[in-house]
Amino acid sequence: MKGGLKKGIWIAAILVMCVGLAFFFFDGGRTLGFLGDGEMPDQVGYDGRGWWHRRGHGREEVGHEAVVDLSVFEDWVAETEVSEAQVEEYGVEKCFVADSISEKIRSRMMGKSYPENCSVSMDDLRYLKVLHYDMDGKIHLGEMVCNVKIADDLTEIFKALYDAKYPIGKMVLIDEYDADDEASMRDNNSSSFCFRPISRGSKISMHAYGMAVDINTLYNPYVSTRASGRIIKPSTATPYADREGESPYEIDKDDLCYKLFREHGFSWGGSWRSVKDYQHFEKRL
Repeated sequence: MKGGLKKGIWIAAILVMCVGLAFFFFDGGRTLGFLGDGEMPDQVGYDGRGWWHRRGHGREEVGHEAVVDLSVFEDWVAETEVSEAQVEEYGVEKCFVADSISEKIRSRMMGKSYPENCSVSMDDLRYLKVLHYDMDGKIHLGEMVCNVKIADDLTEIFKALYDAKYPIGKMVLIDEYDADDEASMRDNNSSSFCFRPISRGSKISMHAYGMAVDINTLYNPYVSTRASGRIIKPSTATPYADREGESPYEIDKDDLCYKLFREHGFSWGGSWRSVKDYQHFEKRL
């Protein structure tokens, strides 16, 4: 009889505790004076990475920090989208560098931007890693091959453009288009080195030495007016050939891109007399 009584007392006590706990959590502790109206009780949980603590209507994580993937910077695949958090964690200064041409980059260039008859030494070229904002305000990894003589200029220019959130549509090696300048321009790609002659001629272009850069090529076309009519490159850029300031990506003398290149000693194709090459900046040393 005593054993049965004790057992009953224990069961009753457990039931009372369960009811009390249920009442506390469902009621939020307000009846007992722990919380005021509108307040939420503290809660704790584990989400597989670490413990979290919810105080009131908010939630704060404890025991771990959010994981930021930095492997994209080691792989550096151009046009990969990255976040501000990733850039901050990795270090923005490490995202604007000029490296020697690696075997990996060399293999991408051979037979394309770097044909068999190329007279420029690979030792005179540099592979740039930069960041840029696209037309939608998203951050992308960018790449460019240029002459070693302007490598520092370009990393400084692109860093300043990035800081200003200046939009650049795309920045990949022209080899991604099999060194087809028309295809690259139609895709609004910005590039530098490509061993080729100038437009409408046989003279070697400044791009062949890696001493020229084309920026936002679709919106800033090459325009030549002749007796036979106008030549516009890329051919899809006719709406942007008349420079009336209607495009937000139009380069003119009030544009930040223009000002930065001029500060670094580059001339602008938009100032040429015989033809207009609004995308083009070059430096002669």
